[in-house]
Amino acid sequence: MNNKLPILILAIVYIFIALPRVMFPDLDHGEEWGDSEAMIAGINFEKLGFIKTHFLPLLRLHEEKPKFYTHYPGLSQILTGVYRRLFHFNSLYPYRTIAVIVSFIGVLFWYLTIKLITRSCFAGILASLFYLFNPFFIYSMDNIASLSYAAASRNLCIFTFIYAAHQAEEKRKKYLMLLWFLLVIDSFITFEYILFLASFFVLFKIFFKRKDASIKWRTIFCLFSAPVFGFFLHFAQNVWHFGSIGATLADFKDIVLKRTVQTYDTSQAINLKNWIDLVLIRNFNLVFLFPYFVLFLGLFFTYVVYQNLSAASRKEIKPFSKLFLILTLCGITWYIAFPAHSIAHAFVLFLPIHLLLCAAAGFSLFFYLIYLYIRQNKKNTVLKISVWCIAVVFVLFSGVTKSDLPVTRANIEKAEDFIIFRNCLLTLKKMAKEGDTIGVNYYRSPFMHYYTQRSIQNVFDKNSLEKLPALPQYFILIPYSNAPTIDLYKELEQKYNQIMACPSGRFPSVFLKLKE
Repeated sequence: MNNKLPILILAIVYIFIALPRVMFPDLDHGEEWGDSEAMIAGINFEKLGFIKTHFLPLLRLHEEKPKFYTHYPGLSQILTGVYRRLFHFNSLYPYRTIAVIVSFIGVLFWYLTIKLITRSCFAGILASLFYLFNPFFIYSMDNIASLSYAAASRNLCIFTFIYAAHQAEEKRKKYLMLLWFLLVIDSFITFEYILFLASFFVLFKIFFKRKDASIKWRTIFCLFSAPVFGFFLHFAQNVWHFGSIGATLADFKDIVLKRTVQTYDTSQAINLKNWIDLVLIRNFNLVFLFPYFVLFLGLFFTYVVYQNLSAASRKEIKPFSKLFLILTLCGITWYIAFPAHSIAHAFVLFLPIHLLLCAAAGFSLFFYLIYLYIRQNKKNTVLKISVWCIAVVFVLFSGVTKSDLPVTRANIEKAEDFIIFRNCLLTLKKMAKEGDTIGVNYYRSPFMHYYTQRSIQNVFDKNSLEKLPALPQYFILIPYSNAPTIDLYKELEQKYNQIMACPSGRFPSVFLKLKE
């Protein structure tokens, strides 16, 4: 079978997943913090230009002393600025649509990778479906920041490496040169897959020993130079911004310490127990959807089925099994290298994405192995295939129901409810002057900053309000039922007048204006 029909099937399935997401493009789902900052960075690029900003994202509006974000590659934010300058996009719809298209490109290269490894279109489709329907793909598929771009780039690099390994010497050199440039681009999108891809190249070399298509070790080490080159370009960009190598090194040292050994934004201690519980066990459990005992039963069942496979079927499944093991090891590289960052963001859902390929390969390997067993044993084939199909559909839709995709009644109502709060924020934007500040008692407030396009000040209690050099001109209070919020509200009543009550269920809030 050629690739046209499988790609058509995947495209049709993808449309049904993507359309609900694009229909509700607001900053209420996925990694909304990063998306909000990417949109704000785009506004600043459009306003200030790229040279003045040194191509660095500025993640806040109306700051007296602008602080540019130097700790992470900014290609996706730069692209947001490019789209704004070229096409003057103000709506979220085009940005979400672009991200969704980029994500589908990633799906296609994942399909091609599995087909190349297994030499089976069926295995490729199966793996792609488990990739598509995983809640962490759905979480990131329309990400405006870096997640959609990074995933597509990762999948493209993996496919290019494996495809090059299967080519004759002359052709292989061309694809490896292409891969080198792709790795440089990947390092402009994210640092998170540098270790992942480097580990993949090494492990693939170890596990897949093809005499007729072997990529030499020196070539792999040469590939390692690509992200190093990309990093030094980013370093040079920061030197341009800070004006000296010393200041850039100090900034770099600060972020390395915070991501490896310092708990700068979490109260959780960095120790082995927390790392195992909050990072390894939690992320594997999330991405594999089901409780541990169900997964262990699946492993036991896999072992029993494998023991009853013919030698030919075992040989067929072997490359797939190797790939699954490689992706599992690669998936935990970030957690190992940056334990502080992993623990600090244990309850934010972008870190399990490192294990997404592992989960997609694991589920598809499990069901492909059972398929081979059914194909090998012809008795009661119709019944077996029926049960197999029901099980596949159950796992796929378990992924959808565990996601925030607005296809269930509850998720649609959540998305519609957020529109109420968004409209309240847009109303406040019309009321407030450009230089006004808005106080909020909600930590994940960048989306409020984007919708109001006014400076946001986080204030969580009476004491922090009193310590401010100047009171915010407006305040959005979410009435949590705790003592600090109650005391804060009593203090605000004396200094502010209520101008609006927002009837949102997710963000029931009172909008206040400072008394004259």
